[in-house]
Amino acid sequence: MSYSLNCLVLGQPTAKIFNIFYSKLFSVSVGIQVKFDELTVAGFKQVLSEKCKITEMNVWKVKLSFSEIENISKEDDIKNCDDCKKIDNNPMLYFKTYYNADDKKPEPGYLHIFIVPTSIDIPNKRIKLEDIGIGLIHDKTTEYLQELLSPFNEPVYCDNIDSYFKAPLQRKLAAPHYLCKEYSVYFDQEGFEFLPDVMLAVGNAMELYTGKDN
Repeated sequence: MSYSLNCLVLGQPTAKIFNIFYSKLFSVSVGIQVKFDELTVAGFKQVLSEKCKITEMNVWKVKLSFSEIENISKEDDIKNCDDCKKIDNNPMLYFKTYYNADDKKPEPGYLHIFIVPTSIDIPNKRIKLEDIGIGLIHDKTTEYLQELLSPFNEPVYCDNIDSYFKAPLQRKLAAPHYLCKEYSVYFDQEGFEFLPDVMLAVGNAMELYTGKDN
């Protein structure tokens, strides 16, 4: 007889729940199976890692109904739930400590495994913020965002959001060279360094604001 573990990555919608099946054998890779009783925590996490494309994670054994999942937004929420237990970080521990085919069968209709990423994997080269003067850049970025989010004379509310997108800017703002060149009507000061993710967000916002992404 086979059993199914319902799994979900924290932060993803319930529609992303996926299943991992096991019986007396457990598939750890394409064409490779091990006896379930010999499956280690490390082996199970490796399967999750390949399935979810996550390299660093905390894995929780849970028993959550569909409606309960909707109330989970952070790892602390999982910790505070009944019948939830963090799977030990000991990679050599047998996974049957948590689920098996005898007295620890996964109950149908519940989420069984919650995966909490503990690091953000960035493709290609990871930027070390300390190498680019993170303190100074953080201060500049904070000031910039405060200015960027209030460039109009009128406050923005939900009922006047349409006028927000139609309103002219009251002043030009600072931006890197490529934004000044492409959006000269809106930006006029070059040479500022900001956090890369902020600049990417500003560029995307300008595409929406000017209708390029519609």
